[in-house]
Amino acid sequence: FRAKTFLTKEPETINWIKTFKDDSIFWDIGANVGLYSIYAASKRERIKVFSFEPSSSNLRTLSRNISINNLQNKINIVPFALSKNKNKFLLLKESSFNEGGALNSFGVNYNFSGKKFFSKNSYNTFGTSLDNLIKLKILKVPNYIKIDVDGIEDEILAGGIKSLTNQNLKSISIELNK
Repeated sequence: FRAKTFLTKEPETINWIKTFKDDSIFWDIGANVGLYSIYAASKRERIKVFSFEPSSSNLRTLSRNISINNLQNKINIVPFALSKNKNKFLLLKESSFNEGGALNSFGVNYNFSGKKFFSKNSYNTFGTSLDNLIKLKILKVPNYIKIDVDGIEDEILAGGIKSLTNQNLKSISIELNK
């Protein structure tokens, strides 16, 4: 499904990625199986991509897709969640057991539409904030950030107040639900 609808589902995201400069740092937050990470890495020769994906179901496919496309020197997997909290283990709730699944939540009890979340799979996993990653110099400030996390966008943004005002950050794309 994701591969078949890649070019038509979010054409604005594809067009946005095409504007990236070659020596960029791109954070793909909510990378899922890595479609946009792989697209960005294949379009720019010297880009560094950081694919944030906490779902254990999606990580297997994400890592396989990176390897199949021989992009392991350009794409780094960050296998934990982002939120406003720093360095905490919180509950990740998954809506299904499918690889490539979405509509998950981390550290909150609501879904993408703000209603009570009923998960089919849940487990505690590590999460931290954008600002913490930058402050501790674990990662550099990115030039581009894509956030597609189905409901906790505000939590991630709240954890990145300082980083989001850095002059190195050129553009942010956030997918929001109505």
